[in-house]
Amino acid sequence: MDADLLPLGDPQTPFEGQLVAFLTKELPVEEFIPAMLGEPLVILMPADQAKTVAESGEGIQPGTTLNLFQVGSEDRPFLALFTSAERAEWVLEQAPEMDGALGIETYHLLSQLGEGPGIVINPGYDRQFALDSEQVKGLMEAVTVHGEEHTHDENCDHG
Repeated sequence: MDADLLPLGDPQTPFEGQLVAFLTKELPVEEFIPAMLGEPLVILMPADQAKTVAESGEGIQPGTTLNLFQVGSEDRPFLALFTSAERAEWVLEQAPEMDGALGIETYHLLSQLGEGPGIVINPGYDRQFALDSEQVKGLMEAVTVHGEEHTHDENCDHG
């Protein structure tokens, strides 16, 4: 284990429990991916941008330019997603301008990324999950092509 990674500890949300179960091979991918797509995860951006998106009531729309917190390299970026705002607190020490947290359903976010970056859930922790940009693209194509396009959960907060 990398000494620089934070310990995730006990799962703090039901989805974190699913994430840990998937990473320890106790939950099959066929169950994890649909859970991930329906899960509202937290993205970070400057607070003024987060406020604008939240107040619009429409989430992130195609063509919207936002300064989202990413990790990785310039040629291989990953959009950072967190299972809760608390899991993202370490970012403020490294990037204080990323002081706006916004919860957004993963499927909605990925459908807006297009040819964008990969994603990583809970970067900086010893239990994280990543998909590179090609894997994200393939996942979204598979979900749409197989007629399994995600339906919105009535209990999911989209805003």
